[in-house]
Amino acid sequence: MIKLCVNVSTPQFPLVAYEKPDQFKAYVTDIGLLASLYGYDTQAALLKDTLTGPAKGGIYENLVFDMLTKRGLGLNYFKNDKNTQEIEFLLVRDGAVIPVEVKSKRGATVSVNHFIEEFAPPYAYKLVAGNVGVSDAKITLPLYMAMFL
Repeated sequence: MIKLCVNVSTPQFPLVAYEKPDQFKAYVTDIGLLASLYGYDTQAALLKDTLTGPAKGGIYENLVFDMLTKRGLGLNYFKNDKNTQEIEFLLVRDGAVIPVEVKSKRGATVSVNHFIEEFAPPYAYKLVAGNVGVSDAKITLPLYMAMFL
C-alpha cells in the first residue's frame, strides 16, 4: 500500500551508503486510492485545476513517486541538516546522482538551483505543470513526462 523514500546525508554515489533509515517519507502506491482518501471535493478541485496549497504539491509529488517506482527506479531524497534545502527525489544514472524537483505550478526552484551549484550534477530535472525547457543543467518537463525519466 505504501513505499518509503529514505533521506540521504549527502547526495553522492552510492546513495545507499548515505541513507538515514530513521528519516523517510511514505508514499501511497496507488494514486487513485490517494485521491479517494482526500474525498470528492478535493478530487473535483484537482479535475478543475482549482486546488492550491501544499496538498496539491503533495499529491503531485506522490504521483511522480508512483510513476518513477513503477519504472523500477530506486529513489531517495535529500534534505540538508539545516532544513533549508530539500530535493524531492534523487536518481542514479551512470554513477551520477540526478536531482528531481517536483512543482505543482510554475515557479522558482531555489533548492535545485542550490543543488546544481553545490554538487554539480551533469543535469537536473524540474517537473512542472507547464512546458518543456532547458536552462544550463536544468531540464524542465511537464509532470506527465516523469514516466520517461
